[in-house]
Amino acid sequence: MITSAVRTLATELTGDDLPAYVYDLAALRAHTRAVREALPPGLELYYAAKANPAPAVLRALAPHVTGYEVASGGEVEHVRAAVPGAPLAFGGPGKTEGELRRALALGVERFHVESEQELRLLAVAAQDAGIDTVDVLLRVNLPLAGDE
Repeated sequence: MITSAVRTLATELTGDDLPAYVYDLAALRAHTRAVREALPPGLELYYAAKANPAPAVLRALAPHVTGYEVASGGEVEHVRAAVPGAPLAFGGPGKTEGELRRALALGVERFHVESEQELRLLAVAAQDAGIDTVDVLLRVNLPLAGDE
C-alpha cells in the first residue's frame, strides 16, 4: 500500500538516495495496533524479524507485539541491539551449539526445538550457563491420515 506519506517521501528522493526502501511507520504502527486489538486477550503476537529486520521497523512494532521470532544467531544479536529487552523466540532448523549458547547469554526467552539432538544441545548449554529452566516449544510433525 502506498500511503500519502510514502508518496511524498518517494517524490523527494534524489538519484543519490536511490534505490531506497520507503516505509510509513505511522501506518505500520496503526495496522499492528489494529491486529493486536482484534486478537483475543492473552494471545501472544511475535513478529518474524526475517520479514523485515530494519531497526526502525522493529522499534515501530515494539509497543504492539509480544516479542520477536529470530532464526539465526546473527538475528538474535541484531534484534537484541535494535529493541533491547524485547522477548525473543529463537526458531529455525539447524541451530548450532554456538548459536544456542550465545542466545542463552543474550537472554533469549523461548526456543523452538526442531530435533532431539537440538534439545540435547540446548539442555547442555543451559546447564553450562547455570540456567535451570528454558521455555521450549517442540516441533511435532504428525503423519497425515493414510501416511502410516
